[in-house]
Amino acid sequence: HLSFFRAVPHSLSTRQNSLFFLSSLGILFRRVFRMQQPNYTLRLVPDDVIGFMAGFLLNTELYRLCRVGMRSLTSAARIVLQERSQPVLQGHTRPVFGCAISPSGELIASSDKLVLLWNANTGQLQLDPLQYPGHSGVVYSVSFSPDGQRLLSGGEDKITGVAVSPTSGTIATVSHDGTLRLWCLQDGTQTAQAGNHTDRIKCLGLSSDGSHAATGGEGCTVRLYNCWTMAQEAQLDHGPESRVYSVQFSANGSMILSGSTNFTAQLWDIRSGHGQCTATLVGHTKTVMHAVFADSPAGHRVLTASRDNTLKVWDLRAVATPLATLAGHTGDVNRCAVYGEFAASGSDDKTVRTWLLPP
Repeated sequence: HLSFFRAVPHSLSTRQNSLFFLSSLGILFRRVFRMQQPNYTLRLVPDDVIGFMAGFLLNTELYRLCRVGMRSLTSAARIVLQERSQPVLQGHTRPVFGCAISPSGELIASSDKLVLLWNANTGQLQLDPLQYPGHSGVVYSVSFSPDGQRLLSGGEDKITGVAVSPTSGTIATVSHDGTLRLWCLQDGTQTAQAGNHTDRIKCLGLSSDGSHAATGGEGCTVRLYNCWTMAQEAQLDHGPESRVYSVQFSANGSMILSGSTNFTAQLWDIRSGHGQCTATLVGHTKTVMHAVFADSPAGHRVLTASRDNTLKVWDLRAVATPLATLAGHTGDVNRCAVYGEFAASGSDDKTVRTWLLPP
C-alpha cells in the first residue's frame, strides 16, 4: 500500500527575457526573443562557415535541448533552444529499467533490482527502497494501479512486462515463455491466456479500456490480441532484424506506437483491424527502447527514449524532424513516462531524470 502526499504542481515563474545576438564576422545580426518561461539557454550553432557563437545563460540548472530554426543573411545558422531538466534522481546502484508516474503525477516509481519511490516535485525518496522476495533479478517494468494505491512490478525472473488498464482494472503481463496473461486486479487471479509467440516477448501494451493488448519481441513483429477472446487479430511487421522493445496504445485505442532496434519508432493505425504503418519517426542513432504518447491536450505528441543516450519529442502532425532532443543522460535511456508536460526517464547511468516538455 502506498501513501500519497499533496504536491505543488510543476510550474515555472513568468517573466520576459530579451536576448541579443551579434555575429563574430561583424554583420549586425540581432533578434529579440521574448519568452514567458525563463528556464532556457539559447545558443547559436553554425551549420556552415559562419562562426556564430553567442548565448545567454538564465540560471544554473541542468538543461535539455530543443531546436528553433533560424537563418542568417548569408549562410544557414541554427538556434538551439536548451530547456533545463528538473532534478536528477540519484539512488540506484544499477541501470534503471523501470519508470512510471502515478495517476496523480505526484510520485515516480523506478527500478533496477529494487523499486524506488520518489516525490515528483522535490526529487526526494518518498519511502525506503521496496524489495520483495518474489524478485530475484532486474525489475524490468513498474506500473501504478488506476487509483494510485498499488504499484505492480515485473522482473526478469518471470515477467518482462506489466500493464494495467486505467478504466477496466485489468492487469496484463508477458513473459519470456511467450505467453500473454490477463489478471484480475482485485484478487490477483488469472482470467485468460494466449501463447502465440515462439520467441521471447520484450514488451506489452494494453488499451485504456482493456479490450486489446499488443506484444512485441525478438520476432520483429507486434501482435494485436482481442482480450475478450484472446484471439490474435493482427500482426504488424517491423522488418527483418528489427526486434521490438516498446509498444503502446493511444488514448482512444485507434493507434499503436512501437520502438525497435532499427533506430525508429513507428505509428500504426489499427482501426481497420489489420494495422497500417502511417508514420516512421527517424532521428535516433541507436535502438529505440521506449516510445510513449505524450499526454498533451491535442494528443499529437510522442516521446521516445533510445540507447543513443537521448530522448526526443515528436509532433505527429510533422514527423520529419523531432520537436526537441532531451540530452543529459550518459548511458542508454531504457524507459520514459509522461504526465501532462512533465516527463521522467530511467537510464543505464543509474539515474532518473525529470523533464518539463516544450509546450
